Amino acid sequence: MVIGTVVTFATVGRMMGWGKGDVSHRKEVPQIRFNSEGRLRILQLSDFHYGESDEKDRNTSKLIEDLVKEVKPDLVTVTGDLVSGYAWDGKDFDFYQKHWREYSGIFEKLGVPYAIALGNHDSEANLNRKEIMDMDASNRFRLFPGDQGSDPEAGSDYIVRVGSSSDPKRAGALLWMLDTLRQGCGPVSTSWGCLKPSQIEWFDQSLLDEIETAGRMLKGLAFFHIPPPEFVEAFKNFPSSGHKNETVGCPKHNNNMLSHLQIFSHTLAVFCGHDHNNDYAASFGDIDLVYGRKTGLGSYGPLGLRRDRAIELQELPNGELSYKTWIVDELMQITPDSPRTIQHDKFNQTRCDF
Repeated sequence: MVIGTVVTFATVGRMMGWGKGDVSHRKEVPQIRFNSEGRLRILQLSDFHYGESDEKDRNTSKLIEDLVKEVKPDLVTVTGDLVSGYAWDGKDFDFYQKHWREYSGIFEKLGVPYAIALGNHDSEANLNRKEIMDMDASNRFRLFPGDQGSDPEAGSDYIVRVGSSSDPKRAGALLWMLDTLRQGCGPVSTSWGCLKPSQIEWFDQSLLDEIETAGRMLKGLAFFHIPPPEFVEAFKNFPSSGHKNETVGCPKHNNNMLSHLQIFSHTLAVFCGHDHNNDYAASFGDIDLVYGRKTGLGSYGPLGLRRDRAIELQELPNGELSYKTWIVDELMQITPDSPRTIQHDKFNQTRCDF
């Protein structure tokens, strides 16, 4: 029975024209570059959780549109759980497609490029991860270039190349969109998801290819849904700003992906979603670990106003990068990122929660 159901999902996907292997609907990917002053503005949204009620979906759509108009980003990144897959009734085979049209239609209406990294709940409805992303490839403002072949299960592993302000054909930075899957990490099945070894191999090889093409190291930012275990230690032992209002839901097995980002690619910061009541940013050695703010009205949280994170990536004259971040809430009030200090962890968390 389970096998038959999975086959049905895939068959319906192919009939709709967005199944694996049908690329005729794909459009060219927008080109992203630093402006003449070397700046790139990003709006990080997260956890829309469409699909729980029409009213919540309408209000979520309005908030997304208001935030994009207020921040005026060069691109939007969405760090997972765009749709509450658990809300699917098992009968509506247009469920995910319908909600994809809602959120992707906003970016198309406003003419803003966007990049999504899937969350654990996205693939709990009528589409698998690759079918979701193949469908996304039909929107002319999406930055997903098509299946990168990192792993048969993963759908949203890809690179957004940012053209240099001096030469748009030359990459000035890399934005890594990564797929932390749904559940299970390494040998631990009762765990939140993480990148599989094949995905990490894809990352390493892709980085080497980018370096070879550019002739130099390329730094940047990474965006994915489920935070790595280092988010626990970062809040406990390193300076941070923002709030920890729930335990960190991270994989119980550490696949050391952060070291690949930190040491091999010199990524400046990792931006995650997943834990709706957390919004802290912490220094962890020479990489920052940063939560986005929960955007949508579905599911639980956040505590207080909904807030989202704006990021400005700066290309420096010597080819280095820096970034700054600030918060824009649902009332369109701006809060600068506060100085980071060692904070007390009221949960006294020492291991990942599941």
